[in-house]
Amino acid sequence: MKVKIKGIREPQEATYVFKAGELVGVMLAEDAENGVANVFPMELVEDICDE
Repeated sequence: MKVKIKGIREPQEATYVFKAGELVGVMLAEDAENGVANVFPMELVEDICDE
């Protein structure tokens, strides 16, 4: 899926992040590939485009 995050110009490939069965945010695919555990909370997600 692609998400539009506040402060980032273009939509980015991302995956959902869950903690204890609850949705807590999204992680960019690029970050996951690089081993960076940067989770954007759902409050920063402006748009989601599931493909």
